[in-house]
Amino acid sequence: MKNKPKHELNERPSFMKWKSHTTYTIAILSWTMGLTNIFYIPTLILENGILDFFVSHIVVMVMVGLPVTVIDIAISQYSSKSMVRCWDICPFFRGAGYGKVIFIVLFQIYYNILNSYVLFYCFVPIPTFQNLNKDESRYLGGNNDDHSNKNLTFFWNTEKFWYTEVIQFDRRLKYLDYPNMKLAGCLFGHTILVLLLNFRGIVFLEAVLPFLLGLTIILFSTILLVTNTVSGAWNAIANLLSKGFNFNKLLLWRKEEIITDVFKNYLFSMGIAFGGFSSIAAQGSFRKPVYRTAIWANLVNFLTSILYSFLFANFLEITRYQEKNNREVQANHNGIDFYYIFTKIPTALKYFPGEPRFWQFVFYIAIYIRGLCASALMTSTFLGIIYEERPKLYKHSRTCSLVFCGFLFLSGCFFHTNFGPIAGPLIVSIAKDIILPTMVTLQVISVLWIYGMLRFLEDLHFMLGFAPLVYWRVGFTLAACMVPLLSTKLAINYFANADLTSFEIVLEKFILSFTLPWVPFMILVRVIRKKKWKIILGPSTDWKLPINLESSRMMFQEIHCTQEYLYEKHLIQDKIKKYE
Repeated sequence: MKNKPKHELNERPSFMKWKSHTTYTIAILSWTMGLTNIFYIPTLILENGILDFFVSHIVVMVMVGLPVTVIDIAISQYSSKSMVRCWDICPFFRGAGYGKVIFIVLFQIYYNILNSYVLFYCFVPIPTFQNLNKDESRYLGGNNDDHSNKNLTFFWNTEKFWYTEVIQFDRRLKYLDYPNMKLAGCLFGHTILVLLLNFRGIVFLEAVLPFLLGLTIILFSTILLVTNTVSGAWNAIANLLSKGFNFNKLLLWRKEEIITDVFKNYLFSMGIAFGGFSSIAAQGSFRKPVYRTAIWANLVNFLTSILYSFLFANFLEITRYQEKNNREVQANHNGIDFYYIFTKIPTALKYFPGEPRFWQFVFYIAIYIRGLCASALMTSTFLGIIYEERPKLYKHSRTCSLVFCGFLFLSGCFFHTNFGPIAGPLIVSIAKDIILPTMVTLQVISVLWIYGMLRFLEDLHFMLGFAPLVYWRVGFTLAACMVPLLSTKLAINYFANADLTSFEIVLEKFILSFTLPWVPFMILVRVIRKKKWKIILGPSTDWKLPINLESSRMMFQEIHCTQEYLYEKHLIQDKIKKYE
């Protein structure tokens, strides 16, 4: 060990590298197709209509999304470093990397809670699918100092079951209650599956991801086809298209604009700035086609959002048509975006052909598999950061996986108490409005402003073997301007419109104080240690290519014309051949 060069000591072992370009791409796609993509984007579409969302999403994706995705993937692929060490490109904002690590752990705890809800609904016998009578239709929620009275109106047993038996909305927050043991059991089962997927690094994850992706495609396709055979489902398309396009929603200065909503939900559903792209790219090959990967990730995220929206709209329209009661069945309920998936969609299952329990299992297991894949990748992301910071822990990877998954389970049990229904939505709100936009803004400023857009384009030129197209030059320029603007507007709107209880305000300050202060703290450390602004703002001495490519880069810088070089077939190999 003492005789090995330093770069070999820090080199990733084989079980922490993606061996196949196909599974690498599937991992990227699985990161963008998790529960955030299923739960939150369809709600935006159902509320605003397909046309407004379609145009707004295309605008955001073209002007901001694709360039930001390329940046997030490219800096880690170039340096083979994940979301902390990749900030060697601009150590001035290294604190953002530490803040992201803390927040992704906190978010994964809540993400596992969502998975446990879905897993619970795969097997739980929901009470008889029938309407409640008038005496049962009203329910008084928690009454305490920290959570005001909540008068909930129930129309179906599925709603009452969700609020009273699952999240137990009536529990007081004044004293911490015991966790819901059934949900804790589902959380334990989910944690075991995540542990198994990460027990041997990414070896088993790499083998299982393609199968799970194919299985969910089959399941969702089957459900979508079956819903279209049920009376009332075809009304969904007409209702989604009936809301015409409103040009004013594209104007940032108009009150009814949705660009900022699309922007924050885009970042949230794609998982940009959560660290997943960085971790996956750092474990891949230097020559992976960055542009193609970013385009595929964005297109798949967009298309699956549309398909999920049509599927959920079918469920809601089936319920409305079959009940024949003229009640408006909307996606959101009591301000929580995704609750309708558990409160309203199960009501439609009784109109499916065959046994409703079977379709209940098929529907929720398809959602759960998508959440399981994303959760396993989150765990892999965090463990990859730990191994990168402490390479000696590579030898104890199984122990590290066990300890981290145990921590996630114990922390998750806390969220299955009366604390969870309040803390969970607040974490999501802070993530969408503050944390993710701030981290993306710092990344854009670091790469495009401080490191330099032209310098970054030259790095991409060397990585891929061809000069970036004009679109990417224009896109990076637009992203450098639009991302800070949209992030600032989101932060202003959040604090101006926040209507929080005293407990939620304390919790909000607690979350923000553990993530954002890392940025000014590391800036102060950098200024004190380096003193000269050129060194303070410049890349770290550790920002460099893998050792086997340094000579190739020197040749590239001297000639600066990649027409004299050819890569191995399909751009898979990590070597450059001189063109004779």
